[in-house]
Amino acid sequence: MSFSRADYSKSTNADDVAKFLHDEIVGKTIVITGVSPSNLGSEFAYAISTHSPKLIIIAGRNVQKLEEVVKVINSKAPEVPVRYVQLDLSSLEAAKKAGQEVAGWEDVEVIDTLVNNAGIMATPYKKTVDGFESQFAVNHLAHYVWTAQLFPKILASAAQGRSPRIVNVSSNGHKVHDINWDSLDFNDGKNYDMWDAYGQSKTANVLFSVGLAEKFGNKGIYSYSLHPGMCGETHLGLHIPMDDIYEFLASGKAPEPGIDVAMKTLQQCSSTHVVAAFDPELKPHNGGYLADCQIGDVTRRKDYAVDKDSAKKLWEITEQLTGVKFQE
Repeated sequence: MSFSRADYSKSTNADDVAKFLHDEIVGKTIVITGVSPSNLGSEFAYAISTHSPKLIIIAGRNVQKLEEVVKVINSKAPEVPVRYVQLDLSSLEAAKKAGQEVAGWEDVEVIDTLVNNAGIMATPYKKTVDGFESQFAVNHLAHYVWTAQLFPKILASAAQGRSPRIVNVSSNGHKVHDINWDSLDFNDGKNYDMWDAYGQSKTANVLFSVGLAEKFGNKGIYSYSLHPGMCGETHLGLHIPMDDIYEFLASGKAPEPGIDVAMKTLQQCSSTHVVAAFDPELKPHNGGYLADCQIGDVTRRKDYAVDKDSAKKLWEITEQLTGVKFQE
């Protein structure tokens, strides 16, 4: 039986979607952040590598782990070029320099797909070197700065009619908290709750895609955000004691049912990445939020996360905080 969009569901595997969308992957230059062995970034890279992309560029904090992923891709698709860049999202200057490094590769004329996959979750209160609450800074501000550096190459793809995409990996954790507009750092940490701060940062991811679609959709650029699902195979929540996770799930704030019900595999979680990055059927839904390989309906996302006025407001605040503007 052949695979089709009718098969898209929470149990869909990334390999199946990539095979189905093979023609959309061929010849693309694809950039992925937050890549290390056994995580969603690497699983997405592995799934698309066997479908003849022109170039895969992976980014992450740990060079040794990036090199491990390169080796796996080389073994799966030896004909596909792979490059990596060290990307530290805990510093806006480091994020800017990493983006400038990729932007400076003269033999890479366009970027067709950027998947901002990196992130941290439910960490204790901490400020980055720039003085920002860490979850908001790493998950949103630094990705904004990084994306801005790559944007001229994304615009170049659009100018060639290649319909480039920027995918921001969010979470249904956005349902926990809207942007804390009055105090992004929760009153200098005095009112800090790690799950509320995580929710704020994930709402920012969704609004970033809405903002990109609103500002640059008329230039042929598409952006989507997504909830990959809960995956016990990644390292994202290893720092959180299981008692804290179960307490959160039982608190009434959690957006998912019990952990045993909600868990998905790496393949299942990264499948929505592939849909968001390549499925042409999404074009009428520019700025949309996906879950389980589908555009999320009103039960899957909060209205505040897709509000265009909020997206505009966040964009302006982000410009002010980072001092970075996108090329128009």
